[in-house]
Amino acid sequence: MDPNSDPLAQLRDIHLPEEIGIWPLSFGWWILIALSALTIILLSIWLFKRWRYLAPKRQAISELQNIKQDQPNWHIELNSLLKRTALSYFQQSEVASLHTQNWVTFLASQLAESKQQEFCRVMNTLQSSLYSEAVSSDFSSCYAQTLIWLKHGIPAANRTKTAKTNLARVEAEYV
Repeated sequence: MDPNSDPLAQLRDIHLPEEIGIWPLSFGWWILIALSALTIILLSIWLFKRWRYLAPKRQAISELQNIKQDQPNWHIELNSLLKRTALSYFQQSEVASLHTQNWVTFLASQLAESKQQEFCRVMNTLQSSLYSEAVSSDFSSCYAQTLIWLKHGIPAANRTKTAKTNLARVEAEYV
């Protein structure tokens, strides 16, 4: 038998195709990369804005830690800290002219219902000590209620409508 006549001898080895490379990426991967990048950018922007929005709150809590009971005007310091912080988050026309009962009502309206009664009781005592020579001796309660307001009374950026509803309800209840 002639080796040239054997058709199997004329076959060449099997050649494997080239491995599929990572480039160029398919369309689906490009969409996934773009969506991931967009999500990261939007999340970063939101976190930065939130960090800046809460900066006065962080600063107020830091200043609150510097107020001590042995200071002669601690009640004035607590009240002015609340006022400065509220001015950072609310319009000046809403907050600047408030005092005594209206001020306490406004502050209480920013808190959850469960915290309002105790807050009003303690802050009314604080407000009365602002305008008299006898200073309230209940520093720890005033300090604690100030801290509660700083932590829970600062409105979220989209909570202004709820805050106005709470203000009307608290005014009707406590005034």
